[in-house]
Amino acid sequence: MEKQNVQTMPRRQKSDVLNLFKGLACISVVFVHVHFPGITGIVVHRSFSSFAVPVFLMIAGYFAFGKDESVIKRRFFKILKLILFGISWLSIKKSIA
Repeated sequence: MEKQNVQTMPRRQKSDVLNLFKGLACISVVFVHVHFPGITGIVVHRSFSSFAVPVFLMIAGYFAFGKDESVIKRRFFKILKLILFGISWLSIKKSIA
């Protein structure tokens, strides 16, 4: 029996610079959801909301590209659970208020 020639994607190396950008994007996403008073709030919200989520998703996608399908499915279901929890929490919070 011959071995099948399976072409695999090269493993992505962890990059300190990309991890730094990903961390800054995470913090910026939090700042999008925190409301600061006055002109500071306007500046922070406008500056961070324009780049935070797209940068974070691009870097996360870069590291996810070429991963095994089972890893992607596992991550997808973890995120789906968080989204469903958030929707449930907001629904309960709204019904109580």
